[in-house]
Amino acid sequence: MVPTIRSFTTLWVTSTLIYFSGSVRTQTIPECNVNLGLFTTQDFSPCEVLVTAMTSCARNMDPNATEYTLEAVSSQSLNQYPVPILDSASPFTSCDCTDVSYNLHQACAACQNGLDSNVTLRSLWFRGCKGV
Repeated sequence: MVPTIRSFTTLWVTSTLIYFSGSVRTQTIPECNVNLGLFTTQDFSPCEVLVTAMTSCARNMDPNATEYTLEAVSSQSLNQYPVPILDSASPFTSCDCTDVSYNLHQACAACQNGLDSNVTLRSLWFRGCKGV
């Protein structure tokens, strides 16, 4: 069987979660209030996967990068996560401008607010990513 992008991404996220699962979290990750079947087979929520993936991505570019900070979607304007803004000083910008980040942000918002959450359109999310 030829590995697909999806299986590679799943393997990468799973191995990243296992690698970081022993590390000490310095923040509280938003909890999922709605079970939409979005948890991994290891029982990680989309929000936990998002923080782990973004932290790992940033540390691949800058080993001294901090842990990705994620607040509850209810604390955000319009109850949706803000779109990426080009900021060359932040290693998270390049990480935010990916399909993985977009999908995990939307899944994290949905598991907090259910299907009534405000989804950020993909075209709006990537608008600020030109040149990354």
